[in-house]
Amino acid sequence: MNVTHSNSSTGPVPARPLRVSGNQLKEIYPELDGWASHLVTKAFVGWQRATGVIVKEAEKRDERFTDFLINAFLDKQRESRA
Repeated sequence: MNVTHSNSSTGPVPARPLRVSGNQLKEIYPELDGWASHLVTKAFVGWQRATGVIVKEAEKRDERFTDFLINAFLDKQRESRA
């Protein structure tokens, strides 16, 4: 899902990622409880930017976020082995 806002002078502009507090995200994703809150927020915003997914309200769990984190970790692990 990619949400854009129209801007007549420059064309479509991607919607801004939703910033949600790390503590709120940790309630939704308890497996991230050991992370620093600002890192959880940063990862959530990064996921939205990287995938084009724009979350309007972060009250429900979205497995695409955890899948993104797992894939990012695996990619980093592969890079370090190369």
